[in-house]
Amino acid sequence: MRKLFIPLLLFSALEANEKNGFFIEAGFETGLLEGAQTQEKRHTTTKNTYATYNYLPTDTILKRAANLFTNAEAISKLKFSSLSPARVLYMYNGQLTIENFLPYNLNNVKLSFTDAQGNVIDLGVIETIPKHSKIVLPGESFDSLKF
Repeated sequence: MRKLFIPLLLFSALEANEKNGFFIEAGFETGLLEGAQTQEKRHTTTKNTYATYNYLPTDTILKRAANLFTNAEAISKLKFSSLSPARVLYMYNGQLTIENFLPYNLNNVKLSFTDAQGNVIDLGVIETIPKHSKIVLPGESFDSLKF
């Protein structure tokens, strides 16, 4: 009995807790041998984004939002691409149509386009685009969209 007790006692003394980073498992040494930590630095600025862009709040968007998937006929007419699950179209009648096919809301979406000369024109920022929605906005909502 004593011969069996002493090896068990020694084996229990060699056990180590997993938290201290070194332990023996089935005869192999495992554990944390080297660790590295990276931390991203935050860059803060005093620039106010609300003053920089034309900012459309949620209540303005929700008034004009409609569900994309209303009935079978409307669903069959939809054109969807997995490469562009959110789409923005500018109609010749001066309306901007935004379609979100994603199953979640999109927040703080910056809208911009490139004109014929290759200049990027910022339209503004939309606070929230609801999931599965189609939003039709008049062109007058954006100051940069006046041609």
